[in-house]
Amino acid sequence: MERNVTFRALAAVELVGLLFLGCGDEASNDGNQGTNEMPVMGQGTPQGGPPAPGGMEPSPTPGGTATPGGTATPAGQPQGAGAGGMATPGGMVTPGGMVTPGGMETPGGMETPGGMVTPGGMETPGGMMTPETPAEPGNPCPGSPPPAIKLTQIADGLTGPTYVTQAPGDPTRLYVLEQQGTVRVIENGMLKPTPAIDLRTLSAGSVDSTPVSGAPGSYSEAGLLGMVFHPDFETNGRLFLGYTSSTTQFTVAEFKLSDPDTIDPSSYSEVASWKQYPFLALPGTNHIGGMLAFSPKDGYLYVSRGDGGYENDAQRSGQDTSDDLSSILRIDPDTYPTPLDGNLTGHVWNYGFRNPWRFSFDRETGDMYIGDVGQDIGSGYEEVNVEPAGVSGRNYGWRATDILDSPYQGPCSGDCGGTNGPAVAYPITATANSVIGGYVYRGSKIPDMVGRYIYADWSERILKTFVYKGDDNGQAQVCDEHDTNVTVDQKVRSFGEGLDGELYVVGAGATRTMIGFNVEMGGASVTAPGVVYRIDPM
Repeated sequence: MERNVTFRALAAVELVGLLFLGCGDEASNDGNQGTNEMPVMGQGTPQGGPPAPGGMEPSPTPGGTATPGGTATPAGQPQGAGAGGMATPGGMVTPGGMVTPGGMETPGGMETPGGMVTPGGMETPGGMMTPETPAEPGNPCPGSPPPAIKLTQIADGLTGPTYVTQAPGDPTRLYVLEQQGTVRVIENGMLKPTPAIDLRTLSAGSVDSTPVSGAPGSYSEAGLLGMVFHPDFETNGRLFLGYTSSTTQFTVAEFKLSDPDTIDPSSYSEVASWKQYPFLALPGTNHIGGMLAFSPKDGYLYVSRGDGGYENDAQRSGQDTSDDLSSILRIDPDTYPTPLDGNLTGHVWNYGFRNPWRFSFDRETGDMYIGDVGQDIGSGYEEVNVEPAGVSGRNYGWRATDILDSPYQGPCSGDCGGTNGPAVAYPITATANSVIGGYVYRGSKIPDMVGRYIYADWSERILKTFVYKGDDNGQAQVCDEHDTNVTVDQKVRSFGEGLDGELYVVGAGATRTMIGFNVEMGGASVTAPGVVYRIDPM
């Protein structure tokens, strides 16, 4: 997660790169365990505040009133205030042309000099290979707004939650990551008092979630960020955690359960570890990425990596495929560090990201959906990129120079400056400044939601949807882009997907009526009180 405000004056949200974190410490959560699932009533939407000048703290925004539903807006057009009182920035979608990651336009995969990679997937003189395959047709366009939904609270009493998931074969438990390094277990709506594991106590592989020095609210982007169960977990019992370690590394480590409520710390085995750069003059790290997911198509482990921190691609990693930063990596935990065939180069599957905090696979099609956090209020963009299953080597543009005539992210047309443009992009404002990638809904409780991708913005908190209908010459095409009728009370940190395809929302920090710089930063706190919700039909 991470946010888009510039560093000028400690007051800017980018200072700490408000990536995933929720809003203030004055959250209304009382810390009690959620013993029963309870509907969250009175969902409201905030009034859209004006964009703040670059680097300035967000302006206070009053909380909204409950609204019955979202108003449809034409695909590709900015969304404004709807009949339900919603006001959301963004939602710009533009088609584009087929390009090569190096920026040279080529007809259908012809060879190009200098080792460039072409969409056709043919090997080039430089030796790199991009196995671009024909795009799948995508999903049908419903031609209507999404159905009305609600949030059902599953449990509260969490501390700085970052992710929620389920173990294959066990539909009764949810595993929730806490940024400080603990994994909590919720069984049938009851939060168990003892963590499944506390990485802070490990002699090897310990976690580091040290707050950024000088930032308000114990802000940090470091800590325990990702968890995934092996596709064959029911037979091999393997799971993986992704976290920043005390040696300034991002580590992926393997563990096993000793029982359903306990992760055995003695089963620790490091799979991979990559350098995470310091936040320049300030201790701590940001733009980490940190998502882990196995592809339902090829069965390999994918890991997201940000650009190394600070702002303006300070490590110059965005367009550098020789390192692991600004990329989504594809590895085999059993054979790492041996690179896999089909990658762009080494372990890099695709690149050109600023901070891909959350990505996911459509469990039915295998398509990859990537939320990439942007930079700078008033000039930058938040992006959701969609990639057809099995297509590697795409360049998503950070920090290229030909998108909107600026070195940042955003919608594009034509050849997109030598990159693959986003499926959806919306401008960064004081009230919408960190995209949180979600999931394509594949559950059974909400039939009219099937095939729609649900995501949100950390600060804005409105659940949004669109449908990916396929690619056109290497550019993702979407339809039915709408807001839902739900605004999350807390800052949205993450989404999760259950075994049954039902979706969960992880929130932390102050309620939506508490807006202000210190509250925003407090919501990004390692210790912000948190909640897990399930998305249900109204």
